[in-house]
Amino acid sequence: MDLIKISIIVPVYNAGIYFKQCINSILDQTYTNYELILIDDGSNDGSREKCLFYAENNNKVKVLLQNRKGVSAARNKGISNAIGDYLMFMDNDDFYKSNDVFFNVVNCLSQTHPDVLIFGRINFWENGENSEKAGSVNRNIINTSSKAEALKYCIETDILTRAVWTKAIKRQLVIDCNILFPEGKRNEDTYFTGKLIQYANTFDWCDSATYMYRKGTGKSQSDQKVSYQIVKDLKDVCIEFITNIKESNESNELKEAYYSYIAYPYAVLMMFSGEIKDNRIKQDAMDIKKYAFVLNYDINPYVKVIKKLYKLLGFSFTIKALNLYDFIKKHKKRNLFLRTVAILAKKFTTRKTTK
Repeated sequence: MDLIKISIIVPVYNAGIYFKQCINSILDQTYTNYELILIDDGSNDGSREKCLFYAENNNKVKVLLQNRKGVSAARNKGISNAIGDYLMFMDNDDFYKSNDVFFNVVNCLSQTHPDVLIFGRINFWENGENSEKAGSVNRNIINTSSKAEALKYCIETDILTRAVWTKAIKRQLVIDCNILFPEGKRNEDTYFTGKLIQYANTFDWCDSATYMYRKGTGKSQSDQKVSYQIVKDLKDVCIEFITNIKESNESNELKEAYYSYIAYPYAVLMMFSGEIKDNRIKQDAMDIKKYAFVLNYDINPYVKVIKKLYKLLGFSFTIKALNLYDFIKKHKKRNLFLRTVAILAKKFTTRKTTK
């Protein structure tokens, strides 16, 4: 196994009671060729002092300081100061499932040296109602197929998510292609991963490494109340990505893969646009509707359902249905909703063909 160096980048802001578990899950790793970069973003709850304590007591820990510039600026600062062969990211309230994550990641990296290695996650709730994100994945398809086929397979199996913390990314690729997070905007992971898959050429999967994504704390973006700014930022990300792909000279097969990636964030954008009361959203909805064609790239299982809704109900009523879906999802009834939509779509299609 190669002695690959990992740079793990953790933005820190008022990390609270979960910070110790987060950092210890890194420092307790059995594979030791790594550096931990903590970027404190102006914490006022003692988190900065904790970062400095870790650095004083462990020479693998590096602390960088900034003042309320946001998670994107913090990650970019971490990238520019990293010296590892591969970059990994973590949020300051999450943790790794076991102490052999780095060992297993490096073991996979040593075999194929991909630009991007993807691994699994578990949505972790304090009440124990946890859900694993990845099911059965054929690694051989990912690391032996063409780039387009590998990407499509990763999207179809729902392992290529927008989140950057389920990936080990070749640092030199990020540096050479200037892949950075958009500062001052939300939905930074959607933007970064979109850029990443355009520049990366090789991918791989590690089924023996798991990231624990803490839910229900009120701190993660998925726990935040949707605001107009969140909708606007996601709209800008989606439209910029779709426009760039449309105007690019990429092969049709690669364009299909890229559209398949952005189709899910686009569906989330539709849902978000119906959740807020703001006069400006009417114009945004009109802008969003122009790009509904990406729902045709429905190899992601969730997009497949939303495409059926769109054909069944049209744009405006699909947004309303997605709002209902979001409500049901928060009450742990998502699968019931998806099955109901599939049944309704099937009945509707049957009626049309029998008339």
